[in-house]
Amino acid sequence: MNQEAAMRNQSVALPILGAMLMAIIAAAPALQSTARGQEIDPSELRFDYNLQPRQPLQIYAVGPREEPFLLERAGGIREVVHSKYKRRYERWRKEFLSTETGRRQWEMYAQRSGFILTVTVSAENPFGAETGKYKWNHSGVLTAATIRLGCKIDEGYPSPLPYPVTSSLKIELPYQRSREILAATKIAHEFGHVSQMLSEDSVVIMQNQLIDTYRNIFLTNGHNNLDPRLIELAKKMGGTAEQIYADREYWSEVNAMRYLLERISTKSFQCALIKRIRESIDLYGKNYEERFAQVAAAKASVSGCRWR
Repeated sequence: MNQEAAMRNQSVALPILGAMLMAIIAAAPALQSTARGQEIDPSELRFDYNLQPRQPLQIYAVGPREEPFLLERAGGIREVVHSKYKRRYERWRKEFLSTETGRRQWEMYAQRSGFILTVTVSAENPFGAETGKYKWNHSGVLTAATIRLGCKIDEGYPSPLPYPVTSSLKIELPYQRSREILAATKIAHEFGHVSQMLSEDSVVIMQNQLIDTYRNIFLTNGHNNLDPRLIELAKKMGGTAEQIYADREYWSEVNAMRYLLERISTKSFQCALIKRIRESIDLYGKNYEERFAQVAAAKASVSGCRWR
């Protein structure tokens, strides 16, 4: 099947996802710069140091508007969190780190030389989260990324397209910390994005550059995705802009699934979650099923919950 014919036979999910993506693209200059956390000029800060035995260095920085921030340095992870969000953020982080998946990934970035991961909390997009502000060095190696968490990520559920795992938490969980579990699932999703960027540096750089070109053509050709120029770009990128966006989101949901199935140990609820995830995949993401089925299979020997 040639490229044009393949594009005519897209599943029902991609046109919907494409509309979502193009709305995002039209509002932003490039995909790699979507996270716009509040910038702080270091020269305008004063610092109050709080050193405690066996505790990481905590720096309380007060900006020009007398707004306090807590900065914790833990290896390659830099946490920049407004003091009014400090307690909730620490609950979310504690929940994420309650699993081996969370601890392993956090430690990997904390100890990774040459790479700084910044984590912030923002009132913008309060129920969501996003990862961006990627920086690559001249050798094409990722050196920095920023995860921006909404200040209310322990509330709100996204659409199952393209978030089959996070949306599955609409089911009532028998856990006192269910809100923290929702927040940690969203954090795991964002860590999944960072992992993708690190593992596919050269491919991601190329895709991001061409997606910007794709965006400009799409916005000036009457939104015609059968434009020969877009078809040629899709060949070079390994898919259309919509397909690349979907692939990245679904891979990040795989990471969220690893955390969630480790955290939800009750068999009946774990099986219910897997069933809900599978139903969403059947409806919107059939092309991505295998990656989720593999995670479920890895847990099946312990929980007995099967994908099919």
